Amino acid sequence: SHRLTTGVSKRTINKELTYFSSLINWAVDNGYAEPLPFKIKKFPKVKSPKPSIPHPDEIEAIIGHIEPKYRPILLLLYDGGMRRSEALLLKAESINLKTNLILFTGKGNKERIIPITTNRLREELEKALEKTKRGHLFVNPKTGKPYDGIRKALMRAAEKAGVEKRVYHHLLRHSFGTHALAAGLNLRAIQGVMGHSTSKT
Repeated sequence: SHRLTTGVSKRTINKELTYFSSLINWAVDNGYAEPLPFKIKKFPKVKSPKPSIPHPDEIEAIIGHIEPKYRPILLLLYDGGMRRSEALLLKAESINLKTNLILFTGKGNKERIIPITTNRLREELEKALEKTKRGHLFVNPKTGKPYDGIRKALMRAAEKAGVEKRVYHHLLRHSFGTHALAAGLNLRAIQGVMGHSTSKT
């Protein structure tokens, strides 16, 4: 109740309650505590609204207006269908330009293989690999650590491009899947590239 009054969303509170519940279960399993005499109640889940996918021309306009230092990350999200954390934390060792493949461990500790299918993504990766031979490819010069995100850069690019839709990291991944399907790519292939456990996703 207190978290709600401070403006925290129900979804975030549910996450916090899940973490708390996991901690208690761990304590019980390891003999540090007795099981709770009640179940931790959560808010009912609300389905997230389906994303409003931009037209391919809108995505191209955003790519055309993104600041050069953020362009390779954007292309990993859209041309590669990568998740935000996968793109931001990508390491030089994961890229094989000879085979045109990116190999890394993604969500759920699953090994992912992503083909480099566009010349523009390959060119950006070549440039990045000239500067960085080992370790994270995209490091914030202010912190010396990988970027947390490029949301503001995406919003600036969208504004310059005249795209009024709300633009965020995962929207580019959604757009990759939707546009690939619309272009006739096999659903099973899209599932494999995106790292989904089921084609329903």
